[in-house]
Amino acid sequence: MALFVLSTPQPHVLLLLVSALAGLGTLGGQNMVIACMTAFYPARSRGTGLGFGLGFGRLGAIAGPSYVAVATDLFTSSKAGFFAFMVPAVLGAAVIAALPRVLGPAPETRAAGQEAAPVVP
Repeated sequence: MALFVLSTPQPHVLLLLVSALAGLGTLGGQNMVIACMTAFYPARSRGTGLGFGLGFGRLGAIAGPSYVAVATDLFTSSKAGFFAFMVPAVLGAAVIAALPRVLGPAPETRAAGQEAAPVVP
């Protein structure tokens, strides 16, 4: 939503506040993905999973400027960059929302045969 508001004409103060929210959402989102990955992988493969996930994220950081350049070139709008970054943000949120959620201790700390109770949204 912050990227959408930034693509519309707004008072200067509101743009500054929404810019801060967009930055907070980006950095906070990245931290939440890392936290989600640590909860998702079992202890024996957690380092590999985190390394792969963070490495894949670096590919996005490398390709991001080229992606925005192509989007602004194709759509010739000053708003194209905002809309171009909305697509991966919404897709990422959908993927994280689709991950299974469990309530209880991490898999490696549960007693043998004990299953975690699903979290009801």
